[in-house]
Amino acid sequence: LRRQVAWKLQERELGGLSDRARQRLDELVARIDLPLRAATPPRPRPHAQPASPEQKTPLIGTTLVREWHGQQIRVEVADGTYIWNGTPFRSLSAVAKAITGTTWNGRLFFGLTARRATQ
Repeated sequence: LRRQVAWKLQERELGGLSDRARQRLDELVARIDLPLRAATPPRPRPHAQPASPEQKTPLIGTTLVREWHGQQIRVEVADGTYIWNGTPFRSLSAVAKAITGTTWNGRLFFGLTARRATQ
């Protein structure tokens, strides 16, 4: 946090990156092919309830199928990623957002979790 604050203060005082430096940085970033991070298991929380079978990730190789606006959506479960239309996503929620354009709980969108009853 201190480094970020120091950078912002310096940026205000000195003007930040030049347009040429920004363009070069954008060029370099566009060339980078970053691999998706391997999924790390979540840290256990103190006093947390054990995960129910409903909360587990679908098995690798599973195909999730969903009908959306008359179109059949097929998502492949890979090692730490979900692949839709040849594009890897880090979460089912990211896939659901790419499909619908709005924020969704991915497990709910694909029918892996039941909606909670309202009281």
